[in-house]
Amino acid sequence: MVASVAGGDYVFLWRLELIGITAAEARDPQKSIPKAVNQVVCRILLFYIGSLVVLLALYPWWR
Repeated sequence: MVASVAGGDYVFLWRLELIGITAAEARDPQKSIPKAVNQVVCRILLFYIGSLVVLLALYPWWR
């Protein structure tokens, strides 16, 4: 279990490094990085709420 937690931490830190690399390659990082982060948060919320709506629509409520 400790190895899986350590591996999860490594993947999380690797993703943070990708944000830095992307910021270095972007034309206007002060504008594009916050916009991209906000879009990711909105998309995650959309997919979670969307899947919840689909599951609730498929649930037989008459039981």
